[in-house]
Parts: sequence; C-alpha cells; structure tokens
Amino acid sequence: MSRASILALAAVWKLGLTSAALSYPIKENDVEMIFDNQPLNLFVDSGSSESYLVYGGWYESLYGRGSCKHLISGCYFCPPTDPCDLKGLLAQNVVELGFADGDIVRFVYRAVTLKLSDEREITNLQIGLMVGSTRAERGVQPIPELGLSLPSPGLEREQPSLLWQLVKAGVISKAAFSVHVSEALGWMTGQLMLGEDSGGAGNVTTFRLGEFSRAKRVIGVSASAVLVKHSSNRVQEFSKKRKHLKVTFDTGTCETVLPTELFVTILEALEAELGRHRVSWLSETLCFTRCLLDAYIGGDGYIWVRKSVIERLPVIVIQVGAESTFEVHLSRHVYACRGRWCSILVSDRGMDDDPHMLVLGMRFFKEYDVYVDFDTGVIGLATAQTPVPSAALEKAWKVPRCRRTGRPRSGLTGPLRRSVGGAGHD
Repeated sequence: MSRASILALAAVWKLGLTSAALSYPIKENDVEMIFDNQPLNLFVDSGSSESYLVYGGWYESLYGRGSCKHLISGCYFCPPTDPCDLKGLLAQNVVELGFADGDIVRFVYRAVTLKLSDEREITNLQIGLMVGSTRAERGVQPIPELGLSLPSPGLEREQPSLLWQLVKAGVISKAAFSVHVSEALGWMTGQLMLGEDSGGAGNVTTFRLGEFSRAKRVIGVSASAVLVKHSSNRVQEFSKKRKHLKVTFDTGTCETVLPTELFVTILEALEAELGRHRVSWLSETLCFTRCLLDAYIGGDGYIWVRKSVIERLPVIVIQVGAESTFEVHLSRHVYACRGRWCSILVSDRGMDDDPHMLVLGMRFFKEYDVYVDFDTGVIGLATAQTPVPSAALEKAWKVPRCRRTGRPRSGLTGPLRRSVGGAGHD
C-alpha cells in the first residue's frame, strides 16, 4: 500500500472515531455521565466554566458512611486502581468558586475516565472533586456541575474546560454545544448536544458573542438597544442612556434577572396595560385587597399575575448590532400557578459585580433552542419547534435546584411604590 493510501485510510479511520456531537438527555436540569464506571448526575450550567463532582469521601465525612446513596447526584469515589482520600486531596491546590447568591464550592482537579454511550472511554480527563460546600454545611444537598462556558484567557491550563478537553481527545469536532428544551415544569428537561453548532437548523438567527464573555466566564451578547413592547404594540425604549447592555444566557439560574431600571420599565408597562388601579408594587400587598388587582409583587420578589392576563404581559425586544433582534416573551416565564395567581420568574436581583447585566435564565430556553459555537464566536437562537408547556399546576410548585442570582435590589422607589393595598392569594 502506498504512503498516500495509508494516510488517506488513517484520515478516514480518525473521522470514524470522531463524533460530530455527543448527546445527553437533560432530566430536571441534570445530565447523567459515567466517570470511572460510576453514573453521576451533573447540573447543566452555561453560566460557569467549571465542571466538578461530589467526592464521596468528603460528603460521607459530613453525613456518615452510606450517606451518598441519598444524594440526588450520587458521589464519586476514586477507583481501587487509582485510590485517593480526603486528606490527600485537601493537601493539593484547592479551587474556591463563589456564586452570586453567596454559596461557595471548593474542589480539586483530578484525572478521571469518561465512558461514552458507545462504550468508548476518554482517559485523563481533568474534572473537579468537591471537597467543600457551604450548601452542605447548612444541610442542603451540594450541586455538582457541568460547566459549558470557557475559562478566562490565561486560565485554560489551571481550569481546563470540559468542552476543549473533548475536542482535544477527538471526541467532538468543535468547542460548541446546544440546548433543546422539551419540558420546563419546575425544572428543565430536554437534550444537550456537545460539539453541535447550528448548522442543521434552518431558522437560526446568529449573534456575535460579547467581548466580555471570556473575561466573565459567561455566554453573552452586547445589546445595542432594548425595547419593551406592550400587547397593544406600544413600545418603550429602555436603553437610550446606555451604549451597550450585557445580556447573558444561563441555564444555571432559575429566573430572568433585569437591571433595576429595566425592571421598573416592565412594571410601568404593566401599569399602562392593566390600569394603575389594578396593580400594586408593594411586596406587603394584603390578601384582602388582591381581589382588586391583576398584578402585584410578592414577598418572594417576583411578579404575580392573574392567569387571565398572562398573554398581556410585555415583551422585551433585544437588539444586537444594527439589525438583528430577538424577543423575550414574559408570558413564557410563568413558573407555576396557585389558584388564580401565577408567578413570573422575573426579578431585579442583581449580579454584585455588574448590576447592569441582564441574565436570561432557564425559562428563556423554553422559548428558543440555543446554539453556542466558541470556535467561531457566535451564539444562535432558533424558535423552539414545539411549544414548551409552562408549569401551570400547583403540583409543579417545587424549588428548583438552581442558583438564585442574587438578592432583590431596592430599585422600586417613587411613584411605583404606590399601592391600593397589600400580598396573598384570593
């Protein structure tokens, strides 16, 4: 066989080993992956670049031998062929990761083997083993994560990206992923594709990733304008005073978080749509006055509306660049309903380091299939092919195992503090 034939055969053989993408079902925000023959659940988080597992030796040191069987995610234990213990891990370089809600996770990197669905194994994959968590310290189950964003420039070696490691191993062809949601009753259920871009979809609108994305280890775009559209097609412009607004896409956050000024614009749009006498923005709205209202802010900081007015909620129009836009329909952000009232997971809880950032949480992924390609630096949005149902029943009322982005800001002042009463359910 000639040298050219051998090279050609090798190229074909390599292509045969390289998958265009890896597919993982998402169930209640988690994907199952197999590390060193241990099936474990990881929380899908596009707002983080780190991936880590719960180390069983640490968790059982807190809650006793056998306690890992009660953990939703399951625990990772080092295999007999490559043993480890908590003391040895703590002697290594411990990475501390803080979240906007105040939670802190500590982990160390370790080489593991990832088994794929076709039985192939990827060895020497660097992933974190959790050896500390403020959630666990206060009796709440810790959350292992599959981080989908990329580390800050210069930190690729110290904090290796799972996507880049899979590309380097020849498992996927590019550093890209997509999220397709089929159900969002409390949590998010659907499909995660690693290595897939938007090439196969016909109705995708693409945008350049914002320059801030890598520095902040998030996935986002810079908006040139933000408008609020009423159901009557009246439009209010929010962003005249800002050149650019940072907009991020975060599967790890329950809610959609707006800068306070934009949140106030939404409240003003609701007043104009429903009537000033039919809304109350005091969180202490009394139960007996709710029969007079169509919308109010609850003690949880979220907007509550009657089922009958959900389709009249405003639409946020985000423009990126000179022409491309996409819409955020707040009617798709219903979390659950109690009686006649429904909670809209939209708030002005802020990112402490950037209070003007707009965070599109997991509810946004009900409305769009989202494609991210780090190789080309673009994000693609395609309207979901089938409508994703909202959690409209009280039985779906659960607390999602996702991060709350921050604390409510005190942005509601002046005339928006008016109230005809005060909060409860009629």
